[in-house]
Amino acid sequence: MQDDDLYEVIPPALDADPWDHPPTLRLRTDLLDQLRAGSVPGHDDLSSAVALTRLIRAELEGFGTGAGEKLGDAEIALAQRTLRGAMIKSCG
Repeated sequence: MQDDDLYEVIPPALDADPWDHPPTLRLRTDLLDQLRAGSVPGHDDLSSAVALTRLIRAELEGFGTGAGEKLGDAEIALAQRTLRGAMIKSCG
């Protein structure tokens, strides 16, 4: 799994200026739910855990340094629960 697989790109409105309104990234909670429920075809547990670790680290670092975070409280909690499950499955 690549880090980008965890996000869905939401393009700006057609009438919006692309320089003022870049695409928005939204966490793919559906993918996280699938990972928590079991393995996702095409994505092994270890690569999923690595991608989730990078995501969570970047979020916590952004929060701690004031650089801004992209995820809300519920989303970071979901990512952490999913990482825990992926780690258990890959090390199990």
